[in-house]
Amino acid sequence: MLLSSLLLSCLLLESSKIDFANSDCIDSGCIQIDGDGDGFTVSDGDCDDENPEVYFGAPEICDGLDNNCDNMVDLSAVFEGDLIQGYLDEDSDGFGSTQIFGCMGGLNWSPVAGDCDSVDPNIHPNAIEICDDLDNDCDDLVDDNDSDLVAPVKYLDADGDGFGNDLQVIQCSDDDVVSISGDCNDDDASISPSVDEIPFDLIDQNCDGIDLADSEDCERDLQGVLIECTEVIDIAGRPMSFKRLEAQSSPVLDYSVTYPFAIMNFEVTNQQVRSLQF
Repeated sequence: MLLSSLLLSCLLLESSKIDFANSDCIDSGCIQIDGDGDGFTVSDGDCDDENPEVYFGAPEICDGLDNNCDNMVDLSAVFEGDLIQGYLDEDSDGFGSTQIFGCMGGLNWSPVAGDCDSVDPNIHPNAIEICDDLDNDCDDLVDDNDSDLVAPVKYLDADGDGFGNDLQVIQCSDDDVVSISGDCNDDDASISPSVDEIPFDLIDQNCDGIDLADSEDCERDLQGVLIECTEVIDIAGRPMSFKRLEAQSSPVLDYSVTYPFAIMNFEVTNQQVRSLQF
């Protein structure tokens, strides 16, 4: 009778082990099993009852496991095991924010601080500042306020004719800038590459470098740069020809007269000149 009772007790105990080893039983009357012999059961906080290196309060080491059952792998808020002081890198961009101990090369850990956004891998100190209303490179400057901004080149358009001068501008906003350059007079909206040329008026309306409606006959080098071009200009009603030696030069603007003078549109005699009163 005694032997039968002992055998029955053993069977009940084995049954209890099988049932409770795979259950979440936390009642004090339940029989808890320490499956890996580390001194902790599931109810004691053992998150892996098949590995004696893993249990609540175990030292966290660099092994790719959550040794201390705090839901962080190879990371700890305090120094333990072979962990190294660094920073929590939740977005794995190579920069961390909150101080934490972890493993060199480990997931969600970095030895470098400075990340101003822990969830966006595109935001960190080495990122490129772009036009998106965000501080991409974590320098507390956003878009146009950041001198490191990378954006398409634009040109200042002071006269609002749709063509900018040669001054390049890097900015996100489109205020006073355009994407096309080539305006040779950015103070006059009637002068731009899209304007029809009025020949022989000493004004280069279409910014092609000469005061001709058609410049096809002008000589140019292999790069298309104007070498010389014979033009005719109208001075006081009389046509006068000149040879332009380079683009943007002018036979009139090349000279300055700093004293009073008189001029007529036809030849005069010495007597007529002497009769003038200055």
